[in-house]
Amino acid sequence: MPFPTDSMTLKALLLLTAAAISATIAVVEAAYPVCSRQLSSCSCQTADGGTIDLSPLAKAADFAFAAMGPQQPYNYLYNPCTGQRCDSSQGDAASCQRSTDGRYEYLLGTQSTAQFSTEPQAGLQLTYSALSGDGKRRSAQVQLVCDQSASVPKFEALDDGSGGPQLILYKMRLTSKHCCEQSGGGGGGGGGGGLSGGDILLIVFFCLVFVYVAGGLAFNALVRKLPVYPDSVPNREFWLALPGLVRDGCVFSFNGVRGLVRGRGGNSYENI
Repeated sequence: MPFPTDSMTLKALLLLTAAAISATIAVVEAAYPVCSRQLSSCSCQTADGGTIDLSPLAKAADFAFAAMGPQQPYNYLYNPCTGQRCDSSQGDAASCQRSTDGRYEYLLGTQSTAQFSTEPQAGLQLTYSALSGDGKRRSAQVQLVCDQSASVPKFEALDDGSGGPQLILYKMRLTSKHCCEQSGGGGGGGGGGGLSGGDILLIVFFCLVFVYVAGGLAFNALVRKLPVYPDSVPNREFWLALPGLVRDGCVFSFNGVRGLVRGRGGNSYENI
């Protein structure tokens, strides 16, 4: 059956390409939990009905986590749920920047300002803010990475602050099994929720294949003015030659291994 060449079909290809791109973005976003209701400064209820609870990671009398900055001589401290002392805070600090010699410290956020959010690239985050003792407003953004095998949590400082005089933003990452969505109503080791990494890769791969084929057909037909089929198939010559290239590569590899086994050295490609 001949491939249709009318403009309505080409427009449909463009619309399908756009829909595939949107679906790919939506799949990536759906891989991360979304907090629909915040329960406390360190827990929330997700849109799927599960919960995320960081309380098992909190310490009562000190910051639970500390990490050196990647460039500057500062330690970055973090404690979910329970406030600590830092700079101008008298006991509500969630995150603190402290010089390695202990002479300076700046409040990066308080427990009372904690806000859950989900970003397409970073995933689930907890953001805090505060006015430090030097009069500058600072904010700590903690990326929550789910890893069911991470029984020992890992905390990292991703930068030493960025932004202008209005707000200095500090980015951190916390990896733990307690950052995973729990199907029940509390912390512990329940299911992670969402799609697995393999599911995401497969869905994104097939969406990209569709975008490549449909977008290539549309571009070649509309922009390059090629006949819609078969000349407008993207990289048609390459795909036609691919089986032969694969065969030549297999023959070359097989002959090379056979030559080594027989003690005669590998073959050259020209002998194929």
